[in-house]
Amino acid sequence: MKLYNKISALLLVLLLMSCGGNETNDGDDTTNDENESRIEVSEAIVGTWLIEESTRSGKKVPFEGLTVSYTADGTFTSNLFDDTNSTPFEEGLKATIDGSNIYFDESDISYYVEDISDSLLVLSTEIKNFPFEFTFKKAE
Repeated sequence: MKLYNKISALLLVLLLMSCGGNETNDGDDTTNDENESRIEVSEAIVGTWLIEESTRSGKKVPFEGLTVSYTADGTFTSNLFDDTNSTPFEEGLKATIDGSNIYFDESDISYYVEDISDSLLVLSTEIKNFPFEFTFKKAE
């Protein structure tokens, strides 16, 4: 019975230790990720991006040759179609980036930036009531 009590006490101590927060020196309960500087989407997205992978409702679908390009003046160009099966982005549309959302002056379609780095861009959108996610690699 003594061994059972020792094991129970040890488990209780381990449980209490694992429940502690990420306290910083000033007692603030934050994680390191929150303290790191965040990437500004409107700056990081500038350039040409080539499709790596695409999914519709979580299942892989081929979008070979799909490209997305964004310029510093806010012009978005792509060969992606919208829910009317036209490609409104071929000539380029003025885009507005609000946080992680990308909106267009002349189109109802919008994108959400799921992830972005210097070499990776993940966009999500809805086309014909289906959720799509596009993973792009930055062109060199």
